[in-house]
Amino acid sequence: MRQLRRGVFVSVVALGLIVVGGLSRLAPDSRPLPKTARPSTVAPRSTTDEVRSSLATAISTPAILPTVIPTVSQTRSTRPSPEPTAAKIPEPLGTPARILASPRLAYTPVGVAVDPHRQRLYVVDAGNETVDVVDESTTTVLDTIPVRGGPVGVAVDGTAGRVYVALSHRNRVAIVDATTDQLVNEVAVGTSPEGVAVDPSTQRVFVANVGGNTVSVIDGTTGRVVADIPVGQRPQAIAVNPTTGRVYVANVLSNTVSAIDEATNQVVATIQVGDQPDGVAVNPRLDRIYVGNYLGGTVSAIDGATNQVTATIPVGDGPFGLAADVRTGRVYVANYVANQVAILDGATDRLVQTLPSPGGPYAVALDPSLGRIYVANSDGHDVTVIAR
Repeated sequence: MRQLRRGVFVSVVALGLIVVGGLSRLAPDSRPLPKTARPSTVAPRSTTDEVRSSLATAISTPAILPTVIPTVSQTRSTRPSPEPTAAKIPEPLGTPARILASPRLAYTPVGVAVDPHRQRLYVVDAGNETVDVVDESTTTVLDTIPVRGGPVGVAVDGTAGRVYVALSHRNRVAIVDATTDQLVNEVAVGTSPEGVAVDPSTQRVFVANVGGNTVSVIDGTTGRVVADIPVGQRPQAIAVNPTTGRVYVANVLSNTVSAIDEATNQVVATIQVGDQPDGVAVNPRLDRIYVGNYLGGTVSAIDGATNQVTATIPVGDGPFGLAADVRTGRVYVANYVANQVAILDGATDRLVQTLPSPGGPYAVALDPSLGRIYVANSDGHDVTVIAR
């Protein structure tokens, strides 16, 4: 992971970005480094770590109540002080989400993905350069897979039984067999790969190369790169709509989203969004794309049919990772600076709830079958488990 540059004002290190009084910009060769960029008194996890608490035990503790703020602020904060601003919520949610547990699953969790077919959670530990394989029912670690070379993003093709991990320092993608938890291959891609997404219907894997301003396309059946697609500056987060065959990549320094046609491997639209878009998620059922604008403190909602931004929603400071729930239409946003998870109603494009997630919430994954959301807290050495 790369070091950050600080501006002349008070700055806040966030999920790979820098906030400087709302004015600073991420340097082209930098990324808001989580845990490893700051000193810590927490010792690295070892193989003799204590047994992690089960989800059943954690549920017995009182649920953490959502934060509800009665007034709405439509004006974007300029963040004159280093203190994170809280997201503004118009009204309480009828059936609020709740925190079930916050198990320690990695030393520096920066990536998280779910295999609903096997009820497995994959947590990328950047500090130990491993992927933890977690049993969703107990939140205990079943296996630990070494993946050297700066692991960051992770994606799962549950149908094919493969897990893909971006190795940012070695310009490669590691391929893990989900049935054996063994590293079976590595594929050379572009410069500094970070974001990874899979279309299980085509077994194509899409990799955002931060340093190369490209998206590499891997054929999952052969393990070969079949295309390298030029996009905007510093493409970081990436997501797929398998229903429409569109791929969406957030270009941090261009303040845009590139829409790619899977059939042609061509960019078919470039969509202007907010300041420093770092996260992206897709709801295939609604054909809606959600983009977290890190410096803007907002989420842009995009209509996939028209490639137009239909709403800009204030969510709180430092939105980074996102996940969309096709069953409820809700969107879960990790606000790295605010140390909270913002929950949006996709039907109304409104913020309806926030939950605390201390320790730098970085990445989000969702298991729609179990109704659980997993938030990797890169500085907190744990994963927040939320029930929708």
